[in-house]
Amino acid sequence: MKSYTSTIKAELCKLPLKDNCCAAAELLGVICYGSYLKNNCLNIRVENISVAKRVFSLSRLITRRTGSLYKTEFNGKVMHTVQIADEDNLSDLLDRYSLIKCSRNLKNYVLFSVEEKFIEKQCCKQAFLRGAFLISGSIINPDKQYHLEMSTNHRRLYKDTENLMKELYLKPKFLSRNNRFLMYFKDSEGISDFLGNIGATKSMLEYQNTRIWKDLTNNMNRAINCDTANKNRTRKASEIHIEAIEKIARTIGLDTLESGLKEIAYLRIEFPDISLSELSNEMTEPISRSGINHRLKKLVEIAESIKEKE
Repeated sequence: MKSYTSTIKAELCKLPLKDNCCAAAELLGVICYGSYLKNNCLNIRVENISVAKRVFSLSRLITRRTGSLYKTEFNGKVMHTVQIADEDNLSDLLDRYSLIKCSRNLKNYVLFSVEEKFIEKQCCKQAFLRGAFLISGSIINPDKQYHLEMSTNHRRLYKDTENLMKELYLKPKFLSRNNRFLMYFKDSEGISDFLGNIGATKSMLEYQNTRIWKDLTNNMNRAINCDTANKNRTRKASEIHIEAIEKIARTIGLDTLESGLKEIAYLRIEFPDISLSELSNEMTEPISRSGINHRLKKLVEIAESIKEKE
């Protein structure tokens, strides 16, 4: 059965591809968040075949070369590897995205980062995040928990992505641990906004519906629990009142009580399950809830004084 993450990635992989700035930005997100160098070739290794095919199509579109897609085994799992660039065009691709830097001793090295010129437009920022999520993102089914995350090993990339998200008014939380940099959302609104930005419109709407239904169910359960608790408190208090009234009736008699106490005593016996506010409405002359409570307390005090004298 498909995971919730796989379902969302399947939707993203169906988005149309055009040879434009957004496709280039999406491939940059893929390269930065999931590529590795081996034998002077740039590769992506993923478990999801739909993502692998998407990366393969992006690679062909941007690099103008056929590339390759093949199965491999990694950590006991069947994986799909896409070769984005070989040794003949590796430098050109890395240079295109300004990923090749020069150190002080004039040695070139690769630095995974995002220069503003590749994500100037909002659509390109969103496309970059889509590529990043396809490779490194995961999301938990909202029925269980609100959680979406992406991670990277590259500090500079982590900071660049943080700035990019701020420009899109996205507010994830950030955490670094053991040279692993994590960006995550724990709120449903933040997750919905992120899904909308990366193009998972259907998943975003379904996520919002799930959140609304979940909130509605939780509110109903809280209301039911609160009502049950109130009824339990009313029942327990009523038992104390009735026990006191019966004590008075067996000893000195209810007719010895003043009219106000006598009336409330008979009403509590007649209506053992209603609240104090409802009991007030049954009085000949309705009084406040606090007035009802005061009279019932007085009956309990009378019963206790009788018990002490016995």
